[in-house]
Amino acid sequence: MKRLNLIGSWKRLGVQAGLLTGLGLAFFGNSEQPAMALDPMDCPSEGECTFLKPNILVILDYSSSMNEKFGDDDKTRWVAAKEAIDNLLQTDNEFFDKNANFALMRFGHDPSANPGSTIACDISDPKITDGQAVDAWWYDTEGNDKAFYPCAGDDVQATLAAIPPPCGGMVTGIGTWTKGALDRAKSLIAQSKADHPSDMDGRFYGILAMSDGKWTSQPGTMTLTPASEDPALTAGTLFNDDKVPTYFVYFGDQGDVAAKNASDKIAMAGGTGQAILAANPVELVTALTDVLTDIKNSVQVPQCAPGLPRFMVLLDASSSMLNVMGAFGKEGETGWDQARSALAGANSIFDIEVNMGKNDAEDLIHLGLAVFGHNTPAPGEQKILVDYGPCRRDNFDWALDPNSSCTAPGCTNPWGGPAITWTFKDGSVEDPPGFDDQTLSHMPKCAGAGFCSGSGTYTHLGLQRIKTNLVAYHQDASTNPNAQFPTNADTVYANILVTDGQYDTYSTDAQVQAELQAIYNTPGLNKKVITYVIGFGDGLDSPAAILQLKKMACWGSGGTFAGNMCNGGQFDYFDANTQEQLEAAFKEILETQGFDPCCQFNDCSVAPEPTTSKPDDKCNPNEPDTCPENNICELVEGSYDCVLDPNTCNGKEIDPGEQCDGAEFGGATCESLGYDGGTLACSDTCQFDLSGCTQVPPPVCDGVALDPGEQCDGANLGGATCESQGFVGGTLACTDTCMFDTSMCDDGPSTDTVGPTTDTDGETTGPGTTTGAGTSTSAGTSTSAGTGGATDTGTDTDTDSATGGVDDEGCGCAVEESVEGKARGLLGTLFGLGLAGFMRRRRRAA
Repeated sequence: MKRLNLIGSWKRLGVQAGLLTGLGLAFFGNSEQPAMALDPMDCPSEGECTFLKPNILVILDYSSSMNEKFGDDDKTRWVAAKEAIDNLLQTDNEFFDKNANFALMRFGHDPSANPGSTIACDISDPKITDGQAVDAWWYDTEGNDKAFYPCAGDDVQATLAAIPPPCGGMVTGIGTWTKGALDRAKSLIAQSKADHPSDMDGRFYGILAMSDGKWTSQPGTMTLTPASEDPALTAGTLFNDDKVPTYFVYFGDQGDVAAKNASDKIAMAGGTGQAILAANPVELVTALTDVLTDIKNSVQVPQCAPGLPRFMVLLDASSSMLNVMGAFGKEGETGWDQARSALAGANSIFDIEVNMGKNDAEDLIHLGLAVFGHNTPAPGEQKILVDYGPCRRDNFDWALDPNSSCTAPGCTNPWGGPAITWTFKDGSVEDPPGFDDQTLSHMPKCAGAGFCSGSGTYTHLGLQRIKTNLVAYHQDASTNPNAQFPTNADTVYANILVTDGQYDTYSTDAQVQAELQAIYNTPGLNKKVITYVIGFGDGLDSPAAILQLKKMACWGSGGTFAGNMCNGGQFDYFDANTQEQLEAAFKEILETQGFDPCCQFNDCSVAPEPTTSKPDDKCNPNEPDTCPENNICELVEGSYDCVLDPNTCNGKEIDPGEQCDGAEFGGATCESLGYDGGTLACSDTCQFDLSGCTQVPPPVCDGVALDPGEQCDGANLGGATCESQGFVGGTLACTDTCMFDTSMCDDGPSTDTVGPTTDTDGETTGPGTTTGAGTSTSAGTSTSAGTGGATDTGTDTDTDSATGGVDDEGCGCAVEESVEGKARGLLGTLFGLGLAGFMRRRRRAA
């Protein structure tokens, strides 16, 4: 799959935010599921956002060729397109529904140049009129304030689900007038901008066009001609004049070079590089997600990222962190173990609920990790283990894990006692873990005998290191147009210093004070950088230790310390003698942070580390508490993930991850799940068993109009004939179930005369064979069932096979199975097996 490149005045970021990596985990299933409206409390309104929500218009091909098969499970392109759009609105915790405004427009050919013209076989509501139908719009066009609809994804889903297949499922009748759709889009966008003058140029507009075939002229009678009907012309104007990019997804015959080239031309003119190709339903889902991810990274991330706080945790790595009561500590008892658990285990700093309880800290706060210890060998032991970023729990856990730094012969058992020589590693080089960003392992020195020694508490060196890193990081993130997560002068930075001892004999008060005050007054920032201080462990209860902690807290929060009093400081230090108290201190520091409710673009439960090219572990099999209640940590497709504990399905209440349990269905019935009736059952895995549900009744067969799902109705054949069904002649009839009766059609072969074909520029390209209703220039002649036996000897009047050739009304057309209709798709069943039914899950304990 080609990577997108949005050019122009928007920043292109080098991050795909894990959305594609976690794709199979994020989707729920097909579009037949009822749309679920967002909780109003979980729907940020336009006025709450510090930026303007992007307006995205989906332009969907409604030509009859969309009824062609698109997968091994007999899924059509139309069904696959609906499911892809439906799933897109649900993925990543409904990110796109919450943080963007969606509109939907279908397009086909316009049979008449007169206003108000419709297509005879079109049974949709609203009908394709003058070439388009706007099914869902961004805002209330009739309202006085022209207010945008907040979180209207469920309405878009419901509207899309109700739209029948083009021409009721026939493969002929509606052509592909793509330029008309882009022209209409240009007009509608201009109207939206006029209706919202306060937006100025601050709101992003983008077009996602989806098509399965070549573009045609307005009436659908000519393919890729005339030049004035080339949709690339409008795409270029939209991008160059209106700053509106057009993304193009082509999911037709992958062997149709002309169609793919035409699609590329539209995307290039629209400023988005080449078109994205999709050969099956799975690739189509990925293509749409790729487009929206590009928009998110190019538009929203640059606007949101500067407002997300950056916190650096500076952890004391002196040797005393490995000792307990003056002796080498047992596993799980040392200050190092407890700090590691508080920073990366269950109920860690990443799990603290922020943004009024709507998010975990890991989604909204960019956390970094640094350590300090001794001053030799120069320049000392202080270093950045993990730089600022979201979703860094796995990085923290690996960096502080004794096993990560234990390599023979220096270390064979990290808990075997001194002397231990650690081997520090880079987790972006080691695979596993194969992190995307540099992640360094570290452990306190453990020389001596009986207890660890060798590292002192050189606090000022640790502070100096995080100060230097902050300045360099901010310089790059605020000036580099390709910065992964941009910053600006208003970005909030803070530090959390965790120390288990005094710095006497290692650092002086003057050295520590100078570094803390320099950090507080970091140049280039509009807000001061506070360093919160946590005294961790029971060795800091002496008056001298308390005084030292108070001094650091005072200096770190902007005060001066004299006469045992702090003047101007904002915070006192936190006293944490246990792991629980350390976790409580983290919570008190982080939970007061403020956030833009529209800047929730990270979901660390889906993508544990952004931009990863391989799945990261989402849980630790050695720490069962890293999974929610009723879940266990198991290896799933190469990485550890939380899955439902099989013992949870116990015939009692419905637990998380269960649809039902024994006789408990949570109020669900066959009818509530979209069936006509029957008896709902519960499987052994506590999922709905629908085998006892009866299907929805067949379409209304009343001898009048064609209803969705009907091929015909009484004498109403929708313009179809025996010839249009591939026969030589005869009389087409309609069965009692409103399906075509071809028993009276005459069988017989159609004849094709093969000769060298000639392109419109006169070059001979090779043998030409007519394969459908459309005609093409050929040195030979051909007779096709698609034209009722007409002989093709004319010049270039090539038509879109979807229209059947010559009937401007779009019906009464005939076509053989075209080359474009053969070998469509490869992996339709994989969509159902690989994507449907998976639920998003959180890693933190419930």
